[in-house]
Amino acid sequence: MAIYRCNFCDIPMSHFLTGVDKIVLMIIDGIRLDFVNNKDMKSNMPYLHSSTNSNQTCIFPCRVHLPTVTMPRVKALTVGTVPSFVDIALNFGSSRLNKDSIINQLVKEGKKIVFYGDNTWIKLFPNMFTRQEGTTSFFVSDFFEVDTNVTRNVNEELKRDDWDFMILHYLGLDHIGHVEGSFSSKISSKLREMDAVIGNINRYLLDWKKKRRKNYLLIICGDHGMKDSGGHGGSTFPEVMVPFITLGVPCNVDGEISQVDVAVSLSTLLGLSFPKGNVGKLIKGLMYHLTKAEKTKAYQRNSEQLRNKFQKIADEELLFEVHGLLEDADYARNTKDYSRAIKSYEIALSKMSETLVRSLTKYDSVMLYCAVILAVQSGFLVGIERCSKSSIVFAVLSTCIVTRVLYEFCYYFSCDTVLCSSWTPAAIFSCAVIFILSINTVLLLRSLKSLLNRIRGFVFSILKDFILSFLIIGSIGHICSSTSTSFIEEEHMIWYFLWTTFLVLIGFRYRAEKQTLGKILLLLILHRILKKLNQTGDQWSALPDINDWFRTPDNKHWLSVYMIFSKFETQN
Repeated sequence: MAIYRCNFCDIPMSHFLTGVDKIVLMIIDGIRLDFVNNKDMKSNMPYLHSSTNSNQTCIFPCRVHLPTVTMPRVKALTVGTVPSFVDIALNFGSSRLNKDSIINQLVKEGKKIVFYGDNTWIKLFPNMFTRQEGTTSFFVSDFFEVDTNVTRNVNEELKRDDWDFMILHYLGLDHIGHVEGSFSSKISSKLREMDAVIGNINRYLLDWKKKRRKNYLLIICGDHGMKDSGGHGGSTFPEVMVPFITLGVPCNVDGEISQVDVAVSLSTLLGLSFPKGNVGKLIKGLMYHLTKAEKTKAYQRNSEQLRNKFQKIADEELLFEVHGLLEDADYARNTKDYSRAIKSYEIALSKMSETLVRSLTKYDSVMLYCAVILAVQSGFLVGIERCSKSSIVFAVLSTCIVTRVLYEFCYYFSCDTVLCSSWTPAAIFSCAVIFILSINTVLLLRSLKSLLNRIRGFVFSILKDFILSFLIIGSIGHICSSTSTSFIEEEHMIWYFLWTTFLVLIGFRYRAEKQTLGKILLLLILHRILKKLNQTGDQWSALPDINDWFRTPDNKHWLSVYMIFSKFETQN
């Protein structure tokens, strides 16, 4: 099928429609869907609750993708794509975002943006904001001042009228979750604080709308959710489901939306070109105030952009199905049957966006297994003699045989891996991987006898010392536990077990020395106290601990005693 070219994807939507003139994007870090979509909403967020009776207020359930940490989610909101797990590491050292985004498009069109909140935005978009002030996310014990500094600037901005897009990123709720969990009593008071800010902003925007006779949009959403224990980063329902609340334009909640849909939808409403990396589709429920002709034009442009990417990765059957839907939509649009055109575009966009998102969140497990095998082989090959010519010849023959077997395997089972790709660079890479695996295997087989002798000697030397045996077995067990996310979340429990068992073994070895046994017993007691001092992990962090006891009003004097004692011991 011929490659489709989009002829006017870079033409701003302002040439085709009039959407909104002012947007406030208010991100409440860590807010999850059930914080606003429950029976306590009336008491926790009274202004927002009273606004839900209007057809210009909607609470969309919004799904976010992994990893559920701030920087990747900011990229998803502004670019409309799914960042990778590498962004977990980059989250702690955010640098300039070089991809096209809605922020770039706003600046390109001469729009003025103001920002206050998490300084991740300032690092990702340097020199993009007309006015800005960042707050840091690392002082997690700061529940209030970190948000007060944002609200202070908001009050000043509401006295001005020279900005088009305001971004606010509040961190206080996330900090409460990290320290005290999602069931903390401070959650309700923080939500009431956020509700007061929402009411203040919306009243200003309503007054501005009456005076200027222009449209506005106020958005309240979370970048990610929060586990019951207060953390985030994983794939549990409370972490990936956040509210996406809109006020100001007629809307309708029509099912779940995706976070990657936000960038393209806001670009449309603001009359901007779409970010080039966008894989999201228009949020249907936000397009209600547009005419059918404007909606059709917006859907057409969205489908043309996604079509360029989709046709490069989709299989022939799905490509044919989507092509038919788009042909039907184009025919209906040309005959001005806008309702039919919109319906066809929506179905096609759903299929294209889902396919593109799936392609970005899919990992080549076969290549990951190959990498693990190569790493293990390399470890065993340390110290083995150089490779002979006969080994290379045998490896080449093995490569040819394995490649042929792999070709037949890929043909019959349709495996989705780079090793089965027909693309020339991928085929060359596959041959190189198979050759390296083959030559490593040949070397291991040729040196099998000496390798077994080395392993046998190593095992016997370990078995002579039961403490060393325990440390080796424990280390291997810890490595194996990394294959399970549940064990990773509770990794400290493994270390607790290894440490206490190690102390018991030491005590058994020196059981005749009473002084040594006394020291070990003291260490075990201190370990138990420290373990109970602050509950951590995913399952047990919500349980009461010594730290909670110290923080109660009746026991704060004991906390002072504890701090003085700690200071004295540190100096000594």
